[in-house]
Amino acid sequence: MSLKAFVPQLQATFLKHLKEPPPPRTLPSAWQKVRNKALAGLAHLAPLSPRLDAMLRDLAGAATTSLNNQDYGHSTDTIDLQRTLLKALSTIITNRPAKRFSPDAVLVVTDAAEALSSADDEGVAKCANSLLNALRVYNDSE
Repeated sequence: MSLKAFVPQLQATFLKHLKEPPPPRTLPSAWQKVRNKALAGLAHLAPLSPRLDAMLRDLAGAATTSLNNQDYGHSTDTIDLQRTLLKALSTIITNRPAKRFSPDAVLVVTDAAEALSSADDEGVAKCANSLLNALRVYNDSE
């Protein structure tokens, strides 16, 4: 049986779990495990996904808007979210051939990474810089 038929539904589920704030009374470490599993799932689905550009734009938008979103509450939740989203972007960019991404999607991701590369949190800045390095390989190949 081919997984390809289920890619859109699985992708939507994984993206939801990556982007959502933790439910009330959930330990941050438990929710981070959920996000890590969603990240791993997206990495496996990326080669099968017909809409990688949309996924990149969605993840980049979520990473940059999470700072202003009151739903995320405590700053630790926001920092964990940003790290996970940046890791997801980096994983997708690194594991796919550069020609699979539109220049528009790469620009949106680059803007998000540049905005977060000077974040106060060292981990977020490191993840953003790692993503920028992955994007340089893409930009050099054009």
